[in-house]
Amino acid sequence: MRYNQTVLVLYGEQVEAFTDLKKFCKIKGATYNTLKQKKFPIKINGFILNKELKGVSMEFIQRDEKLIKIQ
Repeated sequence: MRYNQTVLVLYGEQVEAFTDLKKFCKIKGATYNTLKQKKFPIKINGFILNKELKGVSMEFIQRDEKLIKIQ
């Protein structure tokens, strides 16, 4: 089984993390075919979606001294 070494982090009013772009699009209602053609970081509705290295924990990452659950 292959595991990603990166996680997608959405910086907005609330910082959120996602395992992959398909899951992000499904949860947020974005268009996958459009977003997969863009290079990171992506600006969406004034928020920034960035690809970052995953931390030691597979369920949470730490950004700005906060633990964020990966969805």
